[in-house]
Amino acid sequence: MMLRILFALGMLLPLSSLASTAALQNFLSNVTAYEADFQQRTLDEDGAVQSVSAGKMAVQRGAEQAGRFRWEYQEPWEQLIIADGKQLWQYDADLEQVTVRPMQESLEGTPAELLSGKLDLADWLLSEVAEWVMLTPKDNDLPFQSIALRFEGDALAGMKLVDQFDQTTHVVFDQINTEAEFGPDTFVFTPPLGTEIVGEQNQF
Repeated sequence: MMLRILFALGMLLPLSSLASTAALQNFLSNVTAYEADFQQRTLDEDGAVQSVSAGKMAVQRGAEQAGRFRWEYQEPWEQLIIADGKQLWQYDADLEQVTVRPMQESLEGTPAELLSGKLDLADWLLSEVAEWVMLTPKDNDLPFQSIALRFEGDALAGMKLVDQFDQTTHVVFDQINTEAEFGPDTFVFTPPLGTEIVGEQNQF
């Protein structure tokens, strides 16, 4: 879903926020391909580090491609999350198991919904704190208290997520490419032979 109300919301923000808001507007309206390396840290409510991971991600956006993304953890363990536009696949290589669920309900209120072009900003309040554009959900039942985005120029360079348990996840992107060309299998998951499938993909 294209986020057509963004410009109107941006006009309600202070002048100091317009640069970051313009970058968000450009990303949501004009970026149809995005890939990057990422580093991720999750902290508990006391600020203690709970996990550190790294990998690669890719997003394909646009009217016909909305909802397609690939999030590939490479360290400290291998895990692959793929949204193909209809279904969400979460593959654990060590367990040889994949969980498949309907994509729309699985992504609701998550950063992946925003990145893949499915997020409706009418459900969120926008504000700015320093260099971060803050999105706070109007619905308290969503999984995150807030999503913060940081841009360097027009490139999304970082995210900061606070969930309902006061855990904070920091994600930093580098090696960013907004002109990526993806192969036909980038956003398709084919379970390796012998993989246990949890969920019936045919029902979706």
